[in-house]
Amino acid sequence: MMLSTSEVPMGWYPDPSGERQWRWWTGGAWAASTIPYGDPMPPVSIVSDIALIQALHRLVRYGIAMFFIGLATLVSVQAHWPGSARPVSETFAVTLSNLAVALVLFGSVCFAFAARELVGRWKWWAFVPLINLFAVLSVVTRRLGGRPLQRVGADVFLLVLFVVQFHHEMWLCVAPVILAVGESTWVAALIEKLLSAPSATSSPAL
Repeated sequence: MMLSTSEVPMGWYPDPSGERQWRWWTGGAWAASTIPYGDPMPPVSIVSDIALIQALHRLVRYGIAMFFIGLATLVSVQAHWPGSARPVSETFAVTLSNLAVALVLFGSVCFAFAARELVGRWKWWAFVPLINLFAVLSVVTRRLGGRPLQRVGADVFLLVLFVVQFHHEMWLCVAPVILAVGESTWVAALIEKLLSAPSATSSPAL
């Protein structure tokens, strides 16, 4: 029976491009990490990093996007709440707000599990929306050799500016997009670093 792409376990497989090399399959996408045929495989497996890699992949695929879509929707609805200058109906506002909260909570759960794997245990801040987002960003930035304080500070400033000024400056709708793309880029970079590290290998799957 043929397996769908999403059912293939992570590991080294022949490069689908046709090049004579192995390419790492993350369980959902092909990574940039490759090893030429015939090269010796490093002896240490990635068993200890699998849970972290999977949590980070969930964050990139679903968590970050859901969180910022929900947050942007919530702020937008508040700007058009009944009684405002450009109101929407109360039923529509309440329904959309509930959906937005659900998206934010879904994204926060993904951040919580990523935080758990990044620090190795549960922390109180992993369960607090927004705090877990910036805490994860701080840890990811530090692991990549960046400056967590500057990175988190810039994102906090942009997010606060969006929440406070969106109803006056509609162009700030790009802020959640910038934040989501930036966060996804950093998390994806950490995934690539984990996969390309000498310890992040196992025997090729034939």
